[in-house]
Amino acid sequence: MSENTLRRVLWADLIGSAATTVVTIIMAGPLGDFLEIPASVVAGVGVALIPWVGLLYLTVRRQPTRRGDVVSIVTGNVVWVLATATIIWGFPSALSPPGNRLLAIFGVGVLVLGLLEWRGLASLRPRVAMRQGR
Repeated sequence: MSENTLRRVLWADLIGSAATTVVTIIMAGPLGDFLEIPASVVAGVGVALIPWVGLLYLTVRRQPTRRGDVVSIVTGNVVWVLATATIIWGFPSALSPPGNRLLAIFGVGVLVLGLLEWRGLASLRPRVAMRQGR
């Protein structure tokens, strides 16, 4: 994967995360009803995602892309997927059945992005300059 492809994946993560954040905050009431949890919890998740969106934004804007930033993003995606799995399988009645399905769909999406970002880390390895003669 090239660094340009990694940047496209990071942009996709940014756009998806920003949209999720906005919808989660604005639609906290209806989403809370759908998920069968308090709207304040839904809104809290949205607010908690704001720094995540900021990290993604700074990462995609920075030239060149920093390896440490991508490692942080991959780590965050892994944490999200593990939290999703914990909620779905560890506390199956925490959300409504359709809410569990929706969470699983988002979890799979985050997993795919994280795997692609992980694969893209190889494009950020330091390049070794070849010496020409002495």
